[in-house]
Amino acid sequence: MKAEYLPLVALVTFILGVLLGAFCHRLGTHLLERPAQADHHDDTGISELEALRRISASAPFGVALVDRMQDVVLMNEQAHLLGIVADRHIHEKLWSTVEQVFSSREPVTFHLQPKTFYRIAKPVESLLIIMKPLVEEDSQFVVIYCIDATEEARLEKTRRDFVANVSHELKTPVGAISLLAEALLTDVSDPAQVDYFATKLHTESMRLSQLISELMELSRLQGAEKLPDPEVIELDAVVAEALSRSRHSQDKYDVTVRLDTHEGLLVWGDRTLLVMALHNLIENAILYSDGGKQVVVSRERMLVETLRERMSSPNAYMALNHALRDEQELYVVQVTDKGVGISPKHINRIFERFYRVDKARSRGRGGTGLGLAIVKQIALNMGGAVTVWSKPGVGSTFTLGFLPAETHELSAVISTEENA
Repeated sequence: MKAEYLPLVALVTFILGVLLGAFCHRLGTHLLERPAQADHHDDTGISELEALRRISASAPFGVALVDRMQDVVLMNEQAHLLGIVADRHIHEKLWSTVEQVFSSREPVTFHLQPKTFYRIAKPVESLLIIMKPLVEEDSQFVVIYCIDATEEARLEKTRRDFVANVSHELKTPVGAISLLAEALLTDVSDPAQVDYFATKLHTESMRLSQLISELMELSRLQGAEKLPDPEVIELDAVVAEALSRSRHSQDKYDVTVRLDTHEGLLVWGDRTLLVMALHNLIENAILYSDGGKQVVVSRERMLVETLRERMSSPNAYMALNHALRDEQELYVVQVTDKGVGISPKHINRIFERFYRVDKARSRGRGGTGLGLAIVKQIALNMGGAVTVWSKPGVGSTFTLGFLPAETHELSAVISTEENA
């Protein structure tokens, strides 16, 4: 059993196990003796059975008590929603395992990937099922705990995919470096060849260094370390520095960047992170633009509601900080290119780690596949938003949105006054 499930399982066993045991003991006595008396009530006026029903009903996981006749004696709503109980009968896929528990009197724990079980609004991808005899010395009942492990399964898949992607991405430059070094060792008599291989070796080592650096940065942004304290930042200064960093790429790929007039906007955040995010967007625009094309960087004020309306298209994707409200104003920077564009089938995935629309072009121009994932994480961590609109053959517009500095200052004043 995985470690993350242990606290929940312990809680289930401790609370419900004791109560179910008491209930079934009373139920067995009732069936044998059938006393002509009402169910016992405590000082609150609630019977033990009613108390048990209330506790199981409020549990965030499925609970079902089944007898040897396949009848469900007790269940909660979650057991029904998760699909283990229907019409007060245990699901047929589970009954053979229940019989095994009846026979062996040993608990069983397993995962189930139900293809046809659905809960409210979205499908269940993984269930953790725990079955055990209610009382070891009395095998008349089996209690079933059913925990929705969908999120854990998705996290595990993300972890596996991430490890696989990192391994693949590291293997390419490491393999190239090894081959180039071997070539240098084989023939050092030709200066031109040595210079050629040394240049390639330097390129691959820089690519490896960039990949490791971006992996570390993404890990830090996702919570491995405390982020820097935010401060008031001049958005114009952020734009100027990001453009300066992309000058080499502009010259190398013959792409010009046009900038609108200064706006004098102040935002709240970390300057280094904001420059990194905007620089990644500009580099991405240059990367997917052909020579002679132009990239435009513009700034404006925009309501969150307006941003949502602009992004209500299959050609668009938007990621917002969960605290943003429609009536709030954002200061946005937009990076627009007339490059190859992105089809709707890719638009929702381009901010995933290592996801590339055009793998050959990205690798050919030094992309790691982590740039947009870093941009998204920075935007959300700074309380803002990132969006993209794109159409194949037309181009793309990426938007970074941040709350004005005065909004944060006003919130701080209000918070201080409320706590006084």
